[in-house]
Amino acid sequence: MTTAGVESLYPFLYSAPDEPDALLAEVARSTAEKAREIVDLRQALAVEYGDRLVECARRLAAAFAAGGTLYAFGNGGSSTDAEDLSHLLLHPRPETTRCPPSR
Repeated sequence: MTTAGVESLYPFLYSAPDEPDALLAEVARSTAEKAREIVDLRQALAVEYGDRLVECARRLAAAFAAGGTLYAFGNGGSSTDAEDLSHLLLHPRPETTRCPPSR
């Protein structure tokens, strides 16, 4: 099995640093970089697709109010996203949402 593509994403997993502190610093740097990328992506998507997302949310709310059911599933990373969405819909945080919880 080759790891060539993955090594560029997680170089600290495939090198053998002499210092554990260097490894921990690289892991922290990589984690912070990926978090920034996620925030940047979400902001860009909100700008580009904000109106569509609002319309989608309105339609979901109407469907739930009428007794509709959302089936959320995935494989790998998409299953994590599906679980997060389900959790947000079942347990909305009052400080960030204005919709009634799902059933």
